[in-house]
Amino acid sequence: MGLYEQFTQSMLEPIHDQTCYDILGVKASPPAQECTVLGGSLRRSWFTLGDGAHLSHGAYGAASVFVQKTGDAIRAKMEEDPVRFFYELLFPALSLSLRRTAQFVNGSASNMAFVPNVEFAISAALQSLSQIELLPNGCKILVTSLTYGAVKTAAKLAASRKSGMIDVVEIPIYDDCTDEEILQRFRDKLRGSSIAIFEHISSPTGLIMPVEEICKLCREHSVLSIVDGAHSLGALEINLERIRADMYTSNGHKWLMNQRGCAFIGVSDQVRDVLHPVLASWGHGKGFSAEFVWQGTMDYTPMLTMPAAISFLTWCGRGNPEQVYKRNHRLVHWAANMLSYILDTKALFPSEMVACMACVKLPMYANSIENLRLVLSQNEPRVQVAVFFFGDSGDDRYLRISCAIYNDVWDVLTLAKKLLDVIRAPEEAHLRLREREAAVGPNLERDLNGFGKGL
Repeated sequence: MGLYEQFTQSMLEPIHDQTCYDILGVKASPPAQECTVLGGSLRRSWFTLGDGAHLSHGAYGAASVFVQKTGDAIRAKMEEDPVRFFYELLFPALSLSLRRTAQFVNGSASNMAFVPNVEFAISAALQSLSQIELLPNGCKILVTSLTYGAVKTAAKLAASRKSGMIDVVEIPIYDDCTDEEILQRFRDKLRGSSIAIFEHISSPTGLIMPVEEICKLCREHSVLSIVDGAHSLGALEINLERIRADMYTSNGHKWLMNQRGCAFIGVSDQVRDVLHPVLASWGHGKGFSAEFVWQGTMDYTPMLTMPAAISFLTWCGRGNPEQVYKRNHRLVHWAANMLSYILDTKALFPSEMVACMACVKLPMYANSIENLRLVLSQNEPRVQVAVFFFGDSGDDRYLRISCAIYNDVWDVLTLAKKLLDVIRAPEEAHLRLREREAAVGPNLERDLNGFGKGL
């Protein structure tokens, strides 16, 4: 049996928790001591972030020291004997890492693969489907008004190759939006579509989409579903078996806090044998797993540190990643409420419709500050936060706050103070901020920064 056939066969092998953290002899098991602190204390111990308030984790993530050291050890193994690493060690290690990832998202390893990033995955899917009848001439590809720009570009290119068109599901943007309203807008657009591309968590807004129900609607209308889950892995539970998308893809470097350069795809049986990577290489024609495992000579370390990233996230949640998801949600809920109160504006969506990112509308007088994101990131204290434009007129400006496991109340207050100074907010806004700051007592700080019961 050849190397690629062996890799494909290995996808069927079961994996047990007690062995899944040992990659190439590098022990990627959780730290020995129990995780007792989150927020700033965790950041100082387990991250190499610089000074300032880093509230834009959703952009590029931040790998923990634990994952970085695991990656360094794996790279050292590679450099000890590169020929042996690539010829003998890499494929079995990738198999183990992929099976652990499949276990974490309740997917089938035989229907999953690693790719460098979500954009790569979606481009691979669209290019593959463009070559067969699943994407016919004159096709309609459905996207949403919140679809990530690079993904929308790939969809437009795929449609143009088939003399087709792009149609857009307008996602409502207001603070009393409901899942049922989103689903109805999909019902109104699905007829006549070949593919629907939609987000699990919207990149610009943080909105959680009802992906399980949307995928069901797609099946009822014989439309292929592609879920862009770039922000989902490590932000909320992913259950591929329950979601049942034709293709689901998510990045490891964002909320899972893995190194950059690894995403996964999970596909349905319907598209498994027709999906091919962008790069045709030695595994071509040998089946889905074989085609995706080798993408040329590159650094595969981020794909091999996925078990370490899963391990660290689980450790942060004291054995249960759900605790991390809930903690980050509590913090971003408080942050959005506090900022909207002091700015006298509104959060973009109800709290239950976001995970660990939330958008807060900026007052109109803040529009006079050009490139607000850059201004906030300059000079001490440096604050990283995303700024987006939404609304019917396109000139409503919002802050997107990302609250990761290393963020805390004090990061949000640092943002609030600098923001009010930069936008030259009126005195009543400063008074409201001082009121909220004074309310941050030991109990609230414990609930928001750690494993408290919430508000």
